[in-house]
Amino acid sequence: MISYIRGELVDIQEDKIIVDVGGVGYGIYMPRQAITRLPAAGREVKIHTYLNVREDAMQLFGFLSKDDLEVFKLVIGVSGIGPKGGLSILSGMSPDELRFAVISNDTKAISKTPGRCTGARKRFFGIFPRNERKRRSSSGSCAGVGSAWIWQYRGAARG
Repeated sequence: MISYIRGELVDIQEDKIIVDVGGVGYGIYMPRQAITRLPAAGREVKIHTYLNVREDAMQLFGFLSKDDLEVFKLVIGVSGIGPKGGLSILSGMSPDELRFAVISNDTKAISKTPGRCTGARKRFFGIFPRNERKRRSSSGSCAGVGSAWIWQYRGAARG
């Protein structure tokens, strides 16, 4: 497992970046929203990563924070959503927007994200317990309950 990569940002593409670490260029797929928040090429970056190993490929998916990475892991834990689909969802909405959509039971917001996993997106609402979806912090946002629903999901996913 590669937890994070720190190095010089050498190239920014539409859906991935290249980070040079000791002369090796790592291609890291990232959500579009995260790519827009990166510094210019030539600057040092630290990207939290998820390594997806398949029979025909090894792919790195990157995020600017550990929290964003944890949300990505939850998204790809939903049956029918793989890493590319999860990246597509998080390119269409931030992790906090996704949390709020789940908590407020906003199926329209999630279904508007790009990609082909429309049916799988509806499964978000069957996985998270109703009482977690109703909880909100005193400010009305869902940022305060992020870790709560992450742990609820992990427990439900393991059975």
